[in-house]
Amino acid sequence: MLNILYLQFSTKLNSSAALAHKHHLSLYKCTPPAGQTADEFFGGYVGLPGGECYVPAAEQVIPTDYCRTMLYVWAIGGKPMYFPPDVAYPITEEGENDYIMFEVHYNNPGGLSGVEFTSAVEIFNVLEPREKEAGLLLAGHPITFSHLIPPKATNFVTISHCGPECTGRTIEADGINLFNVMLHSHLLG
Repeated sequence: MLNILYLQFSTKLNSSAALAHKHHLSLYKCTPPAGQTADEFFGGYVGLPGGECYVPAAEQVIPTDYCRTMLYVWAIGGKPMYFPPDVAYPITEEGENDYIMFEVHYNNPGGLSGVEFTSAVEIFNVLEPREKEAGLLLAGHPITFSHLIPPKATNFVTISHCGPECTGRTIEADGINLFNVMLHSHLLG
């Protein structure tokens, strides 16, 4: 099978307004439900302006439940992600027809109107195989609307654990090599 291998992701922000009003952006691979092609399922959504993120799935303009494989994340302070020369990130195999969802969360604490800018992600790919394949490991504490910090707290600690019963299913016994970290820690990072 022929894999499409990605070697670099780089966020493109065209102005200081883009940087000042962008919180984070994410790329997701979208896979259609069984029995439908990606074109049949996602094709009608191409070109739509998007929608609100924090509404129930039934109210989503785009069926984001089928876009769960995260490919790339950029947040405030982020840098381009370059792969080592012998590493590539396999995204799709020959014959697959996948779509990628570009999700952007904006930040406008001043409530300014009329602010316009564009955002993009530049992706570099090759078809030649590399010696090693990269993967994405998401680690951290899931934040939900029920994650509450007491009012007027001067210190609050949240702890997460990822034990061997979790990592043992996905990480080979000889371990992994980290070459990039994508932080997303809001104003604490």
